[in-house]
Amino acid sequence: MRNPRFWLGILVSVVALVLAFREVDLSEVGQALRDAEYGWLLPALVLAVLSVLFRAVRWRVLFYPSTSIPLGRLFGILNVGYLISNLLPLRLGDFARAYLVGQMELISKMRALSTVAVERVLDILSVLVITVLLLPFVPVPGWAATSLWFAGVVGTAAIVVMVVTSVKRHHTLALLEWALRFLPRGVAARIHGLADSAIDGFSAIRSPSAAFQAVFWSAATWFTGGLCMWVVLFSFDLPRSLTAGMFVLAISAIGMVVPSSPGYVGVYHAVVIETLVKVFGADRAQAASYAVVTHLILFVPPVLLGMYYIWREPYTWSGLLRWTRREEAEPEEVATGQPPGR
Repeated sequence: MRNPRFWLGILVSVVALVLAFREVDLSEVGQALRDAEYGWLLPALVLAVLSVLFRAVRWRVLFYPSTSIPLGRLFGILNVGYLISNLLPLRLGDFARAYLVGQMELISKMRALSTVAVERVLDILSVLVITVLLLPFVPVPGWAATSLWFAGVVGTAAIVVMVVTSVKRHHTLALLEWALRFLPRGVAARIHGLADSAIDGFSAIRSPSAAFQAVFWSAATWFTGGLCMWVVLFSFDLPRSLTAGMFVLAISAIGMVVPSSPGYVGVYHAVVIETLVKVFGADRAQAASYAVVTHLILFVPPVLLGMYYIWREPYTWSGLLRWTRREEAEPEEVATGQPPGR
């Protein structure tokens, strides 16, 4: 709590909440929540957890050619990462889970972090594909269209860079070595080692089989998430089309690109409410109730699962303490990109 970034995130959440609910009658929201058909929430919860499980499967694929990392461990660490991101700003959970999997599996933390980067690029492209497929059926808001165009350019460029650096690994490292020739030898060696480990995290992209699996599990992840959003629509007096569920998921993902708000509180609600009201003509109180419930469904299960994994695996807690204290890897690992003794 002494970190100013934490309070910046809280400020973002407060401002976003005010903007989200400034035109909402809270008494009507309460009535909508009382009248909701909560029987639909159980399948929605199952779909939400299943979506996270599919993410864990995809993450395992991205460690190609390694297939020895237990899926249960990756699923647990993934939820721990979500737990941290829901409590702290700037998506710090991504760095935490890269650190944890590096510590627990004795692999380079930079390699683990680069697999997270690949994940993010796949997510960006997945949202782009979903939105493009929905264009004939749903009018995309101007701000979303601009964001999608930008995301498409960034995502495509990132994939190209990852593929080129992975396929032309030796050329890339040779070029980097030439660029670093003016730096002290020790510093240059560390940067070279980190880059070498980062390229390891792109290995799945250059394998047709692994790349296909990564794309498949990305599609499964986002489609399951869309089904979750669709199912919750049946709990309220809202448009109940699969198109609406998928579109709300895609637009909310675009809105959550801003990583400042812990758990995207406020930011998520504002985007979902405005999308349902402006695009689908929904009642604002019903839309606000839907935003509150879907936020709980999407964010509470990973928090609980992350807490359970920390309790079940005591090493996870000690690893998190080391991470927060910035007790990074040994010099040998930093320099070579591999843990000592490997």
